[in-house]
Amino acid sequence: MTKLTAGDLLVTRPRKDVTPVQQLALPGLTSKPLTLPAPDPVLALPAPKVTSKPDFYVSPDGRILSSTDYRYMDSKYAEQTMRTMEAPGSYISLSKFDSASKVQDAYQISPAWSNAKLRGEFDTLQIMDNVYVPKEAGDTGKVLEPITSYYPEYGKGSYPQLKTNSVIEF
Repeated sequence: MTKLTAGDLLVTRPRKDVTPVQQLALPGLTSKPLTLPAPDPVLALPAPKVTSKPDFYVSPDGRILSSTDYRYMDSKYAEQTMRTMEAPGSYISLSKFDSASKVQDAYQISPAWSNAKLRGEFDTLQIMDNVYVPKEAGDTGKVLEPITSYYPEYGKGSYPQLKTNSVIEF
């Protein structure tokens, strides 16, 4: 096996003085220019919307958290929450739902605890240092419950959940 040297490589420079041909001459005495047909139009798709927000955050110790999560609350707190644009920390959802009954089913929420009709969307960077996987039985048990399953009488569950004690700003 031989080593390549600079002398073994063909290096070319692009010609800057070359222009593309716009017309071709017909052979013969008259030499009338031949106009090329216009190229087929290209369908231009809009450029994707560029946002500066990442999809997730990674802490220095390697924990990963999606950049946007949701806090579902009882609608009796709607006026206060909309006025202050914040809520006390509690369970947070990685999933966005447009139906309160779907939220209650996914997170096994008893109607006596919350009607889950108020959804707050927030940037998780504000809670990155104060978020954890809750334990079963409303965070009072001994076993971690990263996926809802403890209260099957209130719904199917099977959705990821986290919890924070930080105030959440929407």
